[in-house]
Amino acid sequence: MTISDIPPFLIYWAGALLALVLKGTLRSAVLLGIPVLAGLNLALTPEGVRWTLHFLDIPVVLGRFDRLSIVFGAIYHLITLIAVIYSLHVKDRAHHSIALLYAGAAVGAVFSGDLLSLFLFWEVMAVAGTLLVWFGGGRQASAAGMRYFLVHLFGGLCFLFGALLHIQTTGSAEFGFIGLG
Repeated sequence: MTISDIPPFLIYWAGALLALVLKGTLRSAVLLGIPVLAGLNLALTPEGVRWTLHFLDIPVVLGRFDRLSIVFGAIYHLITLIAVIYSLHVKDRAHHSIALLYAGAAVGAVFSGDLLSLFLFWEVMAVAGTLLVWFGGGRQASAAGMRYFLVHLFGGLCFLFGALLHIQTTGSAEFGFIGLG
């Protein structure tokens, strides 16, 4: 088994679990290492469709690597590394854990190969993003988090409706070619 055999979102989600249990310098090293490891994973993973599961006889593609998704994935890994560096002063383990959960879901959305996996990652981002806003504390953070969650919930339901309509019409949840020409 090589690093390219691991879906990139799982690297972040494993890091989220480690962020909950590790302390001090070791936690900081792991936090910094997760986006670097995910970037290495991206560099070593060949183009193509990987990690397909089946749900109700519908293929759910958890990894679709093409030139466009690789560029966006690299950008997300870099942004996550910068965010980790910026937030190393935060001592709350849950904050780091949820931030890595969010980053993993964002990367999972980038490499989704079908509408169902994209919806799954979208909703994980909604929940994790809401929790991150609530970490601000106070009434304003509570209200802002609820608004954020409701907007994501509405958007997610619209997306799910469109995805189900597409699946019913075409018989497939997979993405076709996305590009110019």
